[in-house]
Amino acid sequence: MDAIYDTLPLLRKGWGAQKMREEQIRLATPLVAQGVQFVGFPSAEVEATAVATFNAEMITGSTAEDNLQGVAALDSNGTLIGAVTLGPLISSPDHSPSEKTLAVLVRYLAVAPDWRHHGIGTVLLCIMDQHGVPGDVTRRVFFGGCAPEEARFYQRAGFDVLQPGTPVPGEVLGSGVDFANINAEYPCCFIRPWSQQA
Repeated sequence: MDAIYDTLPLLRKGWGAQKMREEQIRLATPLVAQGVQFVGFPSAEVEATAVATFNAEMITGSTAEDNLQGVAALDSNGTLIGAVTLGPLISSPDHSPSEKTLAVLVRYLAVAPDWRHHGIGTVLLCIMDQHGVPGDVTRRVFFGGCAPEEARFYQRAGFDVLQPGTPVPGEVLGSGVDFANINAEYPCCFIRPWSQQA
């Protein structure tokens, strides 16, 4: 997989784990001081239906489905102010019997207008890999699509952003099926591998 991954044509190389953690702390510290909480959903604090409604209000073309999961940001009053919605999760065994890959699609990232440019989106992307790790998974790959002008944003959250029109090879996702982003508004794929060993 590494040989294939290393040959992908990049628009931007994602920040390394240490730099990404430093950015997460830098951005999250003032938010937490203001009472912002980051919680997984669905949960007692955040229902999936609330996130679906939020996504539909913030993102043109999003669907208001309620079988969602991910990480949400709540302000000090418990109001939903941001969410990263994940899914579907595609689980598949790798070529090695000791490895199991979980490919996680980053479906939606939404932040309320009054909270944009405060780092909420970056923090959500940085911490989403802490949400719901199945015990038998040894490798996860987060991927999705973005516009070329959003590449720097995803880079700061550790994602490599591929050149427009470049699919994510199935070997990287552990599925054997390439992910090609066919949305003309978001022609770039972004990808961030994660493993238990990292």
